[in-house]
Amino acid sequence: MEPRAHARWTASRLGAWVTYLRDFQIPATWRQPITLRHLLCHTAGFEERLPATVSSADELSPLEKLLTRSMPARVHPPGEVGAYSNYGAMLAGYIIEQVSGRPFEQYIEENILKPLDMRHSTFRQPLPPGLAPDMSTGYLVNGGVPLAVPPGTLRGTPRLPPPAAPPISDPGPWR
Repeated sequence: MEPRAHARWTASRLGAWVTYLRDFQIPATWRQPITLRHLLCHTAGFEERLPATVSSADELSPLEKLLTRSMPARVHPPGEVGAYSNYGAMLAGYIIEQVSGRPFEQYIEENILKPLDMRHSTFRQPLPPGLAPDMSTGYLVNGGVPLAVPPGTLRGTPRLPPPAAPPISDPGPWR
């Protein structure tokens, strides 16, 4: 497809209602349905909760299970309030899985990271061993004192962390 036609097709789909969910539905709390644009702009109206935390790879859940098990309340009509939503980001990732037929991590690698030559970025959890040397150190604050989080600790939302940001050492083709 010609790039400009693809951009138009993609833009028209951003306003489409979220109808890609095969295994569960978002409750119709408000008259206006949630669109892909709402999910991507963090205006879907979900309450925010802390993302799930796991301590080992064995505890990682499939995205569908996590989405159905921890569905937050819809506290604002879609499009009215901008507020970061971990659930909305996970839901957008799940829609990518449903539409593409591939795991989110694989789709992102093939269609975004590889074309941009971003070899040190990933959404995979646990972190692939080859990327471990590039992993940043995380910190928690306890009583005002920053404490380093041990490498390999799995924090965040299983399978779909908050939006990926490449490390400074991975500028892709913008060297």
